[in-house]
Amino acid sequence: MTSEEDFDPEELAAAQRLDDDITRTLAGTPARATDPTVLWLATSLQTRPPRSLYKRIAAQKTAREQREWRIVQFVAAALALLIAAHGISIFTSGEWIARNIGEPYAPHAAFESAFAYLAVAGTIAAGAIRKSWAPVAVVAGLPLGLVLAVHGASEVTHFAYGAALHLSEGVFAVALVIVWWRFGRYRTGSKRQE
Repeated sequence: MTSEEDFDPEELAAAQRLDDDITRTLAGTPARATDPTVLWLATSLQTRPPRSLYKRIAAQKTAREQREWRIVQFVAAALALLIAAHGISIFTSGEWIARNIGEPYAPHAAFESAFAYLAVAGTIAAGAIRKSWAPVAVVAGLPLGLVLAVHGASEVTHFAYGAALHLSEGVFAVALVIVWWRFGRYRTGSKRQE
């Protein structure tokens, strides 16, 4: 067996410097005095993927983002339609609804609440159209959907239409939050809105 004492100290120092040069060069921080052969070998070991690979990856990423964004759009649009139907039903059938839930009909309050429902539905629909509005749709839709679901749960035994509408609004409000959070990287709008 040989020990370090059997080697020339200058050769050991040179080997150590070469090893350090190789390590720094492969790490991407070569010294100015690095041997050109080391630089050549380090760069020859790196393979640059073809441009077509970058394009394929970008296309697949875009397609996946589009699929995921479509899910958010669908849920937001469904919630907007349900809340719009709620507002329209107050316009068209306010007295019938009041009679079925056993409460007095107040035309003035019904008229104003119908417009409020339509305004919230419009806000949620905007979130289905533009990514930058999706957070606003979530903020508008979740509290309203949850309150309507909780309040409408009491109607299950005596007014099926109201209970179905309220519970559906709650389910879609929660679903909107879930899909929006799941695909959270789309929370902020891009320059190219979908």
